[in-house]
Amino acid sequence: METKLNLEKILAEVGPKIGEQAAERDETDGFIGPNYDILKPHKIFSALVPRAYGGGGVSHSDMCEFIRGLAHHCPSTALVAPAEPCWTR
Repeated sequence: METKLNLEKILAEVGPKIGEQAAERDETDGFIGPNYDILKPHKIFSALVPRAYGGGGVSHSDMCEFIRGLAHHCPSTALVAPAEPCWTR
């Protein structure tokens, strides 16, 4: 049986990368689109989908904790990232 995504480990890896650009994006009103490219390989946008259907199999509370942690690095990404599955390309 496959285990769910390890969001704590993913946050430790991607959080600092995303945070590096946060101040600049805030100052220039830049869009956080490049942060999607950092999150996508880690399957964050399908994290809530059950493993049986190809998703990450994480719980709602685990995903909320990930988003709270992400907000410490880039509040804009944390605000927009949960909506990404609604308009995934």
